[in-house]
Amino acid sequence: MRSTDMTKGSIFKQLITFAIPILLTALLQSCYNLADSLMLGRLADANALAGVSAAEPICATIINLFLGLSAGIGVVVARAFGASDAKGVHHAVHSGIALGITAGIVVTILGIVLAPIVLTAMGADKEPLVFEEAVAYVTWYFAGGLFLVLYNVGAGILRAIGDSRRPLIFLIVSAIVNVVLNYVFIVFFSLGAAGAALATSVSQGVSVILIFATLMRSEGPYRLFLKDIRFYKDELSNSVKIGVPTGFQSVFISASNIIIQSFIISFGASAMVGSIAGNKIEAFVTVYFDSLSIALMTFVSQNYGARQGTRIKKGLYLTLTVSIIGTFILGVLSVLFSDTLVGMFINPSEADYAGILESGKTKILYLGLSYFLFGAVSSISAVMRAFGKATHSMIIYILCFCIFRIVGLYFLRPFIPFIDPNHIESVYVFYPISYALGTVAFILFYALGPIPKEINALIEEEKTFENEDTQALSV
Repeated sequence: MRSTDMTKGSIFKQLITFAIPILLTALLQSCYNLADSLMLGRLADANALAGVSAAEPICATIINLFLGLSAGIGVVVARAFGASDAKGVHHAVHSGIALGITAGIVVTILGIVLAPIVLTAMGADKEPLVFEEAVAYVTWYFAGGLFLVLYNVGAGILRAIGDSRRPLIFLIVSAIVNVVLNYVFIVFFSLGAAGAALATSVSQGVSVILIFATLMRSEGPYRLFLKDIRFYKDELSNSVKIGVPTGFQSVFISASNIIIQSFIISFGASAMVGSIAGNKIEAFVTVYFDSLSIALMTFVSQNYGARQGTRIKKGLYLTLTVSIIGTFILGVLSVLFSDTLVGMFINPSEADYAGILESGKTKILYLGLSYFLFGAVSSISAVMRAFGKATHSMIIYILCFCIFRIVGLYFLRPFIPFIDPNHIESVYVFYPISYALGTVAFILFYALGPIPKEINALIEEEKTFENEDTQALSV
């Protein structure tokens, strides 16, 4: 198996070549999810598609709570790999798999038990046929909860050792299996939403088999031995310390988005449809800086283990530059071509086509011109997680991107200058404001917090070792 040592060589080349497969994986994942909706919409009835739409936010919230663990496991593995600590890598990999199995079982039980209750609380049972499809979807989706978690844990381990290509290859295989099974289950067996969920679970199972086979056949310290899968105290503690706050961060963001969605709905169906179209465009922009931040987290973690402070500092500044410039360009392009982009997701025969288009363009305008701020946030947040400061990152996210937005929507909308509180702009304006607040908060924490001191201490260690090597050579 091909691994990459990020503690030496060209920083720019390593970060970019490592990030590209992650970017392609994220784009494929977006298309993967879109394929489910398209096939249900074309091959099943409207109730099946509506059932999936009702269930997806619940599925995402529960899954995200546990997927944060894969980030924590990845950081621990990458640190040990960068430090050339074979025993540490072995313990981190096997403890990570044990944690993934445990989390996967919990996800399955929680999802199957809680999702129908939440659907009822949301009022989905008012439409019996939609509710039936939604319950069938979550049941079969969470039946494969173990596979969903283990794929992300396994992919995180592979990325931690510098291999971002194999997770992409395995996802391509999984996507092909998913499309084929979608067709079989929906068309031939008429399973509707349940068929889409079952296809997802089986295809994720295929990707888990491929990842396990790869790890079990590798020759490095990251080789997986089934008999050694168990918890190792230090590695478990560090994985949970980073992974749990990361998971809760995602959950709070999802929950706040549901609340914000309720405000958008209050402006009518056209505003809602326009917002959904804007979300589709936003998703393809955010994968850019998300991919760079994942690459940076792995890079920093490996170099943290190798005690390479100079490379960490250069890697952060390089990623910040590439992320901010790239997201600014993508944001400007999305605004300039918002007519075409939003129009792609709207049926021209819609009665209020112009209103939907205007709503989507408004969202893109406010978000597009502020994307570059989140490019900075994601890079600094990645470094914080790599240094074990995931709780601090979670707190800033919750304060700036959840609480501020919700408080603003409930109490501050009438006081925003030049914006009518009865216009959809009064909702979207809180996105760039929160991005600005979050950027300032992250920069202040980074500048005034302990991380620069730790980096400088690592740089001093490097200088000491260099001086010792020079003296030894002179003797």
